[in-house]
Amino acid sequence: MSEAIQNDEFLTKRELARLCRCSERTIDRLLEGGNAPPVTRLSTRRIIFAAADARKWLSDRTLGLGRQPPQSAIAATPSKPIQLQKQKSPKHKGAREPVK
Repeated sequence: MSEAIQNDEFLTKRELARLCRCSERTIDRLLEGGNAPPVTRLSTRRIIFAAADARKWLSDRTLGLGRQPPQSAIAATPSKPIQLQKQKSPKHKGAREPVK
């Protein structure tokens, strides 16, 4: 993919992953969740993405420099912050939380 991608071209899943700088598996997860750009199904096993649609999809997901997130992204934002740190273990070695 050394040449620039034109908007009238189509991308394979591998090319889309490279454009997004992610793995093909990430594209699979986006497809399964309905969060990927629109696809054209060529057969039961082969899909392609219009380059123009992929670029618009990326642009719609881009935040910063005064851009506001789309309403769908706001609605999908979790109400609780994501916990990044591990929880501290109980003070007593034998202490366990009750089973619910």
